[in-house]
Amino acid sequence: MTEAIIKDLPVYHFDIEQGTPEWHELRAARATGSDASAMAVKGKKSLTGLGTGAITLLYRKSGMLITGESTEEGFKSDSMDRGHELEPLARKAYEDREFETVKEVGFISKGLYLGTSPDGLVGDHGMIEIKCFEATEYCRSFDNPDHIDKSYYCQIQWGLFITGRKWCDYVVFHPNFGDKTLLVRRFERDETMIELFEKNGAAFGSEMKRILDKADAE
Repeated sequence: MTEAIIKDLPVYHFDIEQGTPEWHELRAARATGSDASAMAVKGKKSLTGLGTGAITLLYRKSGMLITGESTEEGFKSDSMDRGHELEPLARKAYEDREFETVKEVGFISKGLYLGTSPDGLVGDHGMIEIKCFEATEYCRSFDNPDHIDKSYYCQIQWGLFITGRKWCDYVVFHPNFGDKTLLVRRFERDETMIELFEKNGAAFGSEMKRILDKADAE
């Protein structure tokens, strides 16, 4: 199963807009970048190798598919609204500063059970992950440019795992910070973490199929 996950080529869904019913449908069965922290844990007690968070995710995704009841669609937090509003400005600021063109994509799937929704693609080898923090957190990032929250780091590496790309620029943006509105830090592939994603991704897919097949049989 691990070999199958590795060989699955990423499928780029350029015709899907993030936040739409079609986007939620693509995400329904899949572990995504939002779940990367859970998928980055090596379970010590489970025979599958999955950690507690990934096992909970497995049952949540399976339950959603079996019942048709989504716990994701329609939910929005203040930070999500802020990101949705400011993300285009951050993307444009990045393009202007880095002299790069960013291509948007709704979703990237890898097989039936894995995927990601990046904030943009750069050329053939790069991508970006945008965070539009409020002033307090932006100032923290500005003052500590070498620090990144572990969950964001996992999300970045998950995107590189799914796509096979070489690097991701972590873009932090605040529109009211004068000439310091944009912070950019490049991350290369963390092959140790990506190897764990390969193992856990294979186990996640195998368990999803087992549970769904079991539900069909009964």
